[in-house]
Amino acid sequence: MISFIIGEIDSIEKNSVIINNNGIGYEIKVSDSTINKIISLGTNEKLKLYTFMSVKEDSICLYGFLSLSQLQTFNQLITVSGIGPKAAMNILSNMSDEDVLFAIASEDTDALSKIPGIGKKTAQRLVLELKDKISLPALKNQSHIENNECTDAIDALCSLGYVRSDVIKIVMEMETENLSAQEIIKIALKFFAK
Repeated sequence: MISFIIGEIDSIEKNSVIINNNGIGYEIKVSDSTINKIISLGTNEKLKLYTFMSVKEDSICLYGFLSLSQLQTFNQLITVSGIGPKAAMNILSNMSDEDVLFAIASEDTDALSKIPGIGKKTAQRLVLELKDKISLPALKNQSHIENNECTDAIDALCSLGYVRSDVIKIVMEMETENLSAQEIIKIALKFFAK
């Protein structure tokens, strides 16, 4: 198993990068967001990528990530039935690892189903299979949004067309202890207006 590779960027392709490590060129598949960060570095720069090795009958592929949190999210995604390495990389190309976990934790299937290739059923399966397994620091302090006023405000904002995970993020940042649902909605709308 190859846990990470450190080397010079030899070349950058559409969805992969070739890293020169001691005279050996490793082709590593990466997400669109990672490729954009690598492009900003340019060739001949030193790079460290955490990797996942996919071994199948007809191929061996390395998938690369700039951070351990991205790799951990990728590993969680591929445990879902019907989500392989390519689909997981597609998800991480369209959403940050934190946004993916937040969408799953907040059961925001609408945000997940906006990803190309991820339909409503797949988004529901992601939420169903991963909701209880993910750990997201921001959600560990969610108890203050689980009161009736916050729940009503979140539901109302979602009915206005705002994305559930975005609404929850904003409400979690507020001091909602003595606020009514209407006051929470007003404050949240100001955040969205910015």
